[in-house]
Amino acid sequence: MRSIGSQYRQAILLMAFSFAPTFGWLAIGSAAHGQEKPSAIGVMAIKGVASAAIEQEPNEPAAPSEMVARLRSDRFSVRQKAMFDILESSASTIPLLMNEIESGDADFRARTFKILEHFALHNPTRSQEAFDAIRQMSVCDDLQLSRKAQLCSFDILLYRQHIAARRLERLNAKVVYAKPSQGAAYAMADSLTIDSTWDGDPQDLNDIGELFGLSSITLNHAQIDDEFTSTLLRAFTLKDVKFKKCSISDEAIKLLSQSSSVSKLEIFYCNVGPGSFGHFKSFRQLQTLTLIGTQVDPNFSELLEQSLNAKIDVRNGAFLGIRYSPMVPECELTWVVENSGAEKAGFRVGDVIVEYDSVKIAEHTDLTKVLRNQQAGASAKVKVMRGGEEVILNVVMGEWD
Repeated sequence: MRSIGSQYRQAILLMAFSFAPTFGWLAIGSAAHGQEKPSAIGVMAIKGVASAAIEQEPNEPAAPSEMVARLRSDRFSVRQKAMFDILESSASTIPLLMNEIESGDADFRARTFKILEHFALHNPTRSQEAFDAIRQMSVCDDLQLSRKAQLCSFDILLYRQHIAARRLERLNAKVVYAKPSQGAAYAMADSLTIDSTWDGDPQDLNDIGELFGLSSITLNHAQIDDEFTSTLLRAFTLKDVKFKKCSISDEAIKLLSQSSSVSKLEIFYCNVGPGSFGHFKSFRQLQTLTLIGTQVDPNFSELLEQSLNAKIDVRNGAFLGIRYSPMVPECELTWVVENSGAEKAGFRVGDVIVEYDSVKIAEHTDLTKVLRNQQAGASAKVKVMRGGEEVILNVVMGEWD
């Protein structure tokens, strides 16, 4: 005859599983309070709910095959205990569960998914094995099982990237989130900026590999090694990459060229040299390449354009701080950038640039060619026409932002 304590334990276990949705039982609750690990309040797992309410009776641990077999029992209490034992066991039951899931009934499948979800999110030694198992099921012939595995995989990825993004934010990374899809527990990280306020180590940047929805990343004053570049390749949705004043090698550019998603690459004031020229041509999806203040000669622009069939902008790094309309034949200013060298020198909207350091400027393309070879910090005398009068302005070049 079963004891009162045994009946009470089974009742608690029943409540723990009966009211836990497929994914919410794993993650929802404590994450809203900024916790990386689930709390008992969050109803995160069987262990968290059941063991908080009861003490387990001492039992000899069952063999993995026996625990999995018990998941098929006709008795509800036996199936519940088997599930609890699998989560507590140090032995790997994942291969056994995978062998049985396609032939299992709805209850067996539901329990298997909950076990795999829990391992994938909260068991470091089983996490990757469990996630790989779910991904494997997402391409199986059983359409119902495949669909459930696909949804489960997405939920796990979404939760993982949420935790990774929160860690990066606590280390002063700037994360911008996309609008969450309907029914999603978390929003996906859309863009990420690492700048001089970053408080982490290079190894902490590995969390970027978990941001599976990331489309844009800006790295400012960061040290980029080959290991980190390999991490960027894991962000398979990454399209826009910007480096500014980073330590980045030609070898890192070679690694990044293996990306099948990067379409826009901007490099500002980095020690990228001529050795990267061949690597730029290896990018498969690149549509825009901007090299400002690098060691790549601006005269290589045309060669890169021919090789890449992309928009190329290579400059030595000088930023004047003006804008002009390409529809106007003359180089007439339509805007002067605030706090730029042009504003400090006294340029005004409506000025027409006619000469730059004794070089005649007939149209805006002439000025572009001259500025392309100028360095940041260089000074120049610029002659402008203002209201029919010639004005000489002394300007010091700034840097591109």
